[in-house]
Amino acid sequence: LKGSFASKKTQYTGNLKGNIGEFQMDGAFEAASLQPLQDLTAHLESQGPSAAAAGLVIGVRGLPREPYDLGIRLTDQANGIAIEEISFETAGAVLAASGLIHSFPALANMDLELKLDVENIARFNELLPGDGVPAVPLNLEASVKSNTKGDNDSLEVKARFGKSDARVSALLTEDQKFTGSRIDFSADVPDSLKLGETLGLPIRKTVGITLRGTGEITVAGIKFESAQGKVGRHKYSASGELPLYSNEPALNFDAAIEGPDLAELVSIFAVTDRIPAMPYQLGGTLLFANDTLSLKPVSGNIGDNKISADGTLQFAGSTPDIDLKLSADGTNLNSILQTQGIEGGPAESYAVTSLFKLSDSGITISELDFKTQDDLCLLYTSPSP
Repeated sequence: LKGSFASKKTQYTGNLKGNIGEFQMDGAFEAASLQPLQDLTAHLESQGPSAAAAGLVIGVRGLPREPYDLGIRLTDQANGIAIEEISFETAGAVLAASGLIHSFPALANMDLELKLDVENIARFNELLPGDGVPAVPLNLEASVKSNTKGDNDSLEVKARFGKSDARVSALLTEDQKFTGSRIDFSADVPDSLKLGETLGLPIRKTVGITLRGTGEITVAGIKFESAQGKVGRHKYSASGELPLYSNEPALNFDAAIEGPDLAELVSIFAVTDRIPAMPYQLGGTLLFANDTLSLKPVSGNIGDNKISADGTLQFAGSTPDIDLKLSADGTNLNSILQTQGIEGGPAESYAVTSLFKLSDSGITISELDFKTQDDLCLLYTSPSP
């Protein structure tokens, strides 16, 4: 490895060329002044047998242990340092970027255009969070424009992950954690089953999922002011907050959902044949944390029946563990009984409250208070041991 540095009155030059083991390096720079930096031209090229080993030199862990090729070219312009090219290739991934650093060496005010194409994102599983990274391609384009509105920077991101598409546009503040930044987002997922496998979500069927919304970055995380979309044939809307800096993040939100068939909706997430196949409109406050969905409560209509549910649904196993306090009333008891396989019930108004539990061991109904138009029936059953 050979290098040199020379200075004259109006020019500084330097170069570095050679190898460290099998890692090749070739770099050079020229500048009229170093303090402040003026009339800079610089380039660096490097190739080697292991991107993982090269990444450790600059503090990046988890890159593949495969050959890489790196190229960087910089030039000084009137309004900053131009990033004419940043290119990086390894393990079927190609990164290309260019931009402008307005206040070098500070990177806060920077324009950047970036494109990333990855043949198989699973080859970068050690670099990414979570387990079970799927073997799908990733295509990403990102653009950052500094000071587009006062001191705020604009961000545009377009990504395709497998067959799923996502877009994010944001107006970013100068805060270190971007507190106060505004975000618009959208996503289109054609295969919910693969999404569940990727994110560890309890999804059992393939349907399309769409999402559109706006939000704001807060001190605690991201506040979703409005989010709406569809899960198959079912429409939903939600608002709430997702903590980003908690060791045990929980999603707390107000939500509403409606669709033509409640049983169809539930079958996307769980195996059960006890849900009425009726049109529905439901809404309420929900908390999702540690594979458990808490209803606080959720109420609405299923067919012509009013319903309210307060309790938890735990999705740790193949069958959800359900523990709910339920209440319902309607004008046609027979229509509800038929959804449970019971024929010949009276077609009259009713009201019922009970505790309902479902698990691998079966169903338990207790503290049942049941009323019809003409009769009153009180029943209490103790939970099975």
